[in-house]
Amino acid sequence: MPKAGPDKLTLAIEMSNPSMWPDPLVSGEVAIGLLGPGGARVLGAEPITQRAPRDDALAPAIDRLLCNAGVTPSRLDRIAVSGGPGGFTSVRIAVTTAKVIAEAVGAEVVVIPTGEVVARTIRKGGGFPGAVAVLLAGKRDSAWCAVYGPCDWNDGPWPRATVAGVTSADLFEGAIEPGCVTAMFADAHTPAPFLDWAQRAGVPVAHPLLGAEAVLVASRFHDAVDPAQALPIYPREPEAVTRWRHRLGAD
Repeated sequence: MPKAGPDKLTLAIEMSNPSMWPDPLVSGEVAIGLLGPGGARVLGAEPITQRAPRDDALAPAIDRLLCNAGVTPSRLDRIAVSGGPGGFTSVRIAVTTAKVIAEAVGAEVVVIPTGEVVARTIRKGGGFPGAVAVLLAGKRDSAWCAVYGPCDWNDGPWPRATVAGVTSADLFEGAIEPGCVTAMFADAHTPAPFLDWAQRAGVPVAHPLLGAEAVLVASRFHDAVDPAQALPIYPREPEAVTRWRHRLGAD
């Protein structure tokens, strides 16, 4: 059964991977809708447009969205946020914004894995009915991988195979059944060995898609947390933290 109760007014934030959006001025999307036992009803969506690298594009997008929907922040019951993996800065901004709004208006927070957001978004039009692999945050010879089993885009909870986390191409290949993956969605940072595997296996590779509506839908099937406990989903320890530990001789 859905985790959200009847008619929960929900703000959804997706800005985990700004470079994935085809428009260079768009770094994400926000949406608002009502969640109930029968599903999610979207009331509006707004792109996050960023005209300068240091612009605060998220807050103005949320303001436009709420104004267009005729909603005041105090009416929000739930904030759903795509929590990563993604860009460290963009994920931190999104999760922190969700926490601040939730604390201010007394709403709950739901953090959605970005891999699930991709899997739901690409299935919105009814395509890719079989199991799909989502690869994000590639670095050197590893990437964050998750395999999502067959499921309609607005159903849940979603089935997921055992592959879920940072892994190498060899370990990824060894962890999945031959022929179970029907498509791979890989970002521009995906290491070559994963793409080589897809070619050998005859698995088509496409660019991941993201959307705030998928965050909204997914939040029906995830538990809410106290805003103070909402955390980004990092594939690896932030480099700044690693360097700091090395400097202190903690390793």
